[in-house]
Amino acid sequence: MHATIELESLKVEAKEEMRKHKEDVEHLTNMLKVASQERDEAKSQLQKLLNNLVLSELMAASLPIHPQEQSENPLVVSVIGNSSIIESNSLPETYNHQSHGSGGSLL
Repeated sequence: MHATIELESLKVEAKEEMRKHKEDVEHLTNMLKVASQERDEAKSQLQKLLNNLVLSELMAASLPIHPQEQSENPLVVSVIGNSSIIESNSLPETYNHQSHGSGGSLL
């Protein structure tokens, strides 16, 4: 009789452990899904940023060198050196000097 009670007790404990393990697995599975979604969103955002960077570099490389045309655009994007982009609300010093007779500030 005592052995039967002990076996029933062990059976209840084992079922409870299995239930807890199942909950843990479900929780970990949900966390993995969330992490995968966040990773995919981050990859998508990175790809968009890289595409915008390449597009900006292409646009900056094809900007006309005429100061009159650039002075109409308040935001000038310049590509300098190894793909660095500098955004400025004023024209580069050479353009300001040629078109306005004074130096401008670069950001």
